[in-house]
Amino acid sequence: MSSTEDFKGGRAAVYLGSGLIAGFCLLALIGFAEHSDGVAVEHTRQPTALGDVRFFEAPTGGDRVPVFHLHGKPLFLGGLKERPMEDVDMRRVVRDPESGLSLYKSGVEGAEAEFFLRTAPGIFLKVTAEP
Repeated sequence: MSSTEDFKGGRAAVYLGSGLIAGFCLLALIGFAEHSDGVAVEHTRQPTALGDVRFFEAPTGGDRVPVFHLHGKPLFLGGLKERPMEDVDMRRVVRDPESGLSLYKSGVEGAEAEFFLRTAPGIFLKVTAEP
């Protein structure tokens, strides 16, 4: 008796092994295809003030100087009183491409539609349409 005759089901073992190797290769190809475009898959945008690193510095000319332009209309400081607010609650309305500053609106339910500029993490200044 030869060694191949001692083992019953040798053909089934070859088929099973081949199937497992083919399945592993298929999973490896799927994983490679999914992770080959990692930069595009992992790109996110923050609609909040969280992580914004550009801060507004109040001008020395007073509060009658326009500090931001929204759709061509000037916005002025609504006073120099700093308001502490959570960065996560502030929603970005628009970003100025020249200065890199962002204009924010409170995302808290029931809050008035007021606009703010960020002066430090968690600190905002109100801006209005009239000086």
